[in-house]
Amino acid sequence: MDRLELVELIEAQKSKLSPRARELWDEFDSLIYLSDDDRKELFTQKESDVMHQIGKLPRSDKRVLNPLRELRIGLYASDHAERKGEPGEPHRVDHVLRAARFKDLEVGRKLDWHRTLEQAVARLEEDDSPR
Repeated sequence: MDRLELVELIEAQKSKLSPRARELWDEFDSLIYLSDDDRKELFTQKESDVMHQIGKLPRSDKRVLNPLRELRIGLYASDHAERKGEPGEPHRVDHVLRAARFKDLEVGRKLDWHRTLEQAVARLEEDDSPR
């Protein structure tokens, strides 16, 4: 999986969020910097405030946020690895697989530990919204 494919997967997940959830996600996402090695606190007050607001979102949004967060972590991790001259793809693949498992957990499905990357992408593209 290349970087562009992961970015497109992230954007597809973001499109499933309500306008309020997307606003909060974008705000939270802009506050996080994995390369900030000088950081002393786990979360800043602003990040904590946004996370608190995210906690109040409807279940339909929360079902999307955990897999989305995992995909975003994969993008950060792959970018960080590539800046150090290491391959980023293993991070992207691992976090796509994790995101699919989070999606399964969110809807009470049995976890598939042997899922391929292609199956994970297909799982993330499925619509689990209540009918």
